[in-house]
Amino acid sequence: MDQSVSHRFLLNPQITAATAELFCHSGILSFKIDNQQVVPWPHKESLTIEGLDLTQGHRVMVLCDGKPQQSFRFRFSEFKTKQPCLFINDLYQTAQLWEPKKSPWCKCK
Repeated sequence: MDQSVSHRFLLNPQITAATAELFCHSGILSFKIDNQQVVPWPHKESLTIEGLDLTQGHRVMVLCDGKPQQSFRFRFSEFKTKQPCLFINDLYQTAQLWEPKKSPWCKCK
């Protein structure tokens, strides 16, 4: 079964509680899920990621300037819906995955 993940990114260096390791000064972020290709992180629009197995765990890796910056694992079973929203938290600059109802900025349908 295929499912999708939508996401967004905002970068505001003036207002952040991020540690130095998590702040991408260049703003050149990308990400990959599992063994999929690296994708440039869209800064303004949402993007649907397809081809993820609902029954398996997945690893999300965020890269800054092509170098791994942060990563985490998730399973779709952790969510009520099967289209969680992947985004960078504006304050802490951490990658997060939330339910669509709690992340209205995700516009994927």
